Parts: sequence; structure tokens; C-alpha cells
Amino acid sequence: MPESINQDIPEYKEIEDHKEAKEAMKSYLENTISQVEQKVNIEKAPKTMKVLENAKEILMDPKFMEQKGVRSIVVQVARVGHRSRTQNFFGYKTEYVITTEDRMITAVRVNDGAYVDGTQFNELIELTKESGVTINEVYGDRAYFKKPILYKIKELEATAYIPVRFLL
Repeated sequence: MPESINQDIPEYKEIEDHKEAKEAMKSYLENTISQVEQKVNIEKAPKTMKVLENAKEILMDPKFMEQKGVRSIVVQVARVGHRSRTQNFFGYKTEYVITTEDRMITAVRVNDGAYVDGTQFNELIELTKESGVTINEVYGDRAYFKKPILYKIKELEATAYIPVRFLL
């Protein structure tokens, strides 16, 4: 049985300087990779070898430190998204169509956090129509105040309840 590998994760959330915190975690990951390579017979562990190669590739990419592209070795498809101009999140976005009266979801798509709201609007509307639901009204936030979406709603002969989006 191989020696134990240090699993003491640095208190990176305690570090105020974001870049310094990111460097601390990168250093921790690089050290962990090195320990695994020294203590585990990689030739006999192809899955481990594949994980290590993937992790090295992510850590070597300059976008990792810039917090662009892949930000997590564990959840590689999650991305940074924006709740508002000043508030970000890391993870996924869910876009769905729901009936107003009985709150039944008729179509849903999950995307990474960088997904632009409304991109799959037509697909979700078509899925809803295929389910037999008549669309009389469409509600959405300002992200849905886009010409293609408004034209689609007009084509459906539905009423749009979407706040006007002012571009500054």
C-alpha cells in the first residue's frame, strides 16, 4: 500500500488577494499531482494516469489562472455566469418553460454558466407546443428582450411580458 498523500487543502478562502489564493490552490494541485506520480504505479492505474494528464493540461493553460475556460478539475463543464453586472456565480444555468396556471414545466435545458439566456428559446417553445400546450403569454426577464424572441412571440400570436432592456 502506498504512503499516504497529503490531502490538507490550503485555506484559500481565507486569502484576501484572489490571485494569491488561486496561486496557492494551483501550487497545492501541482504538489498533489507530483505526490501521486511518485507514490502510485501509474502504469497499473490507467484511469489515474488519465486524470493526472487532464489535470496537468488544465493547470498549464494560462486561461486557468485568468479564470476563463475550465475553472474546476472536478466539474469541467461548469462556467462563470453573471446574475447581475456586479454578481457572478460558478456552475450552470437552467432555462425552462413553465405554464402559468398549474406551474407545469413543459421544456427544460441545462447549460454551463456562460450560457446566454434565450439562445434556446425557439427550441423550448417548440417542445412546449409539441406537448399540446397553447401559448398565450410569455413571461421573461430583461435577458429575453431580444428581437428574435419578440418576433417568435409575435408569430405565436402571444402576449409578451418582458421588461424593456436598456443598453448603456
